[in-house]
Amino acid sequence: MANTIDLCPQCRGRLVPIGERTGGFSAKKAVIGTVVAGGAVGLAAGATGKQLVTLQCVKCGYIIETDAKTAKEATEFGEAFEQYCELQEQLRRQRCKLEIPHVKLVHQYGYGMNEFKYAGYVNRAKDREKIGIDIDAVEKEVAAARQKYDKKIQLLNTPDASEQRELSELRKKQQNLTKEKSQCEAELAALGFFKFAQKKAVQEKIASLSNELASVTEKKDQLDRIIQQQQEKWQAEERAEIIQIRSELVERCRVLAYEWMKENLPEEYHQFLSAVYSVLDDEGKDSEELHQLLDPETESMTTLQLSQRIGYFSNPYVSDCGQGFSFSLYFGADGARDRSMLQRLAQKEEREKAEKAAKIERYRKATEKLIKERYPEESASEREARVQRIVDSMIQTDTELENHS
Repeated sequence: MANTIDLCPQCRGRLVPIGERTGGFSAKKAVIGTVVAGGAVGLAAGATGKQLVTLQCVKCGYIIETDAKTAKEATEFGEAFEQYCELQEQLRRQRCKLEIPHVKLVHQYGYGMNEFKYAGYVNRAKDREKIGIDIDAVEKEVAAARQKYDKKIQLLNTPDASEQRELSELRKKQQNLTKEKSQCEAELAALGFFKFAQKKAVQEKIASLSNELASVTEKKDQLDRIIQQQQEKWQAEERAEIIQIRSELVERCRVLAYEWMKENLPEEYHQFLSAVYSVLDDEGKDSEELHQLLDPETESMTTLQLSQRIGYFSNPYVSDCGQGFSFSLYFGADGARDRSMLQRLAQKEEREKAEKAAKIERYRKATEKLIKERYPEESASEREARVQRIVDSMIQTDTELENHS
């Protein structure tokens, strides 16, 4: 993970700048300086001349000093986080009423159907630099945690494990007792009506086998439950560890997603999208899961309506691991659908670039012919300059018309 400062490390409060200085001291530089120059000159070489800013927590008063760039990022993040917390409280109160903000379709507000669909992908890589966390390193840590618990579960289920050996013995004993009981029941049926003494002995044996079989079955079922409970315990521990590993990444993405939404997406959808972002975590959630989290009882918006409205928008800090037309949203590394959208956008840009180049070439050829006929007395360089001005003007007019339409 990157070494970032977002909020107060003591209480998660907002940090504000209270002073700055130019300073810092590098022991390494001072030692080298003393060897080379000696004395006070060497000690002076230890001064780094770095701009340092003092930050203070508005809640607990904790003070920390850092470089100017980190301080600026922490201040901006703190402001966004505070606004986000206020919104979260509003959403919490709203969810107590079990209502999700109902919004119309985008075209009913006067926007294009796909106007915001690719907005979160245009500068996605650059936008996501603000996250300030090495996501690959986070996912490597997650993979290591999963491998650790997978190994535990695998060892628990190997035939050589003591629990599995005991379980195997109990199953074998259960099978033998069942077989022996069935043989006794067949023997009892073959004895006929009058062999009372023999029948009584067989009946007693069947009863004894039934009791022993019930005891073995109970032990086997109990051991099955113990193994299952141990697996579930490790799975719960694995999930908790992964949540902890990704917690900072999720928190930063959530706040940055909210901040980006305010600046780039229609105001009519801010409350609706904020509600959606408030329930996302590090695991993908489809429209059905989001509907259950946001509106489980009142059905103020159907799953299809929710899916349609979420589908209009993208956000550089929200990831999607869905397939085809189905989304699955979360905070974290880019998902399969993100990569597909980025590839589609890159292909679209390449097509547009090729089309523009072809259009410029057509304009140039037509203009060169016209200028040569109209201004035969001009030199080649003068005609070239005139052609370039006309072509540039035509391209600019085309761009303006496209933007207007």
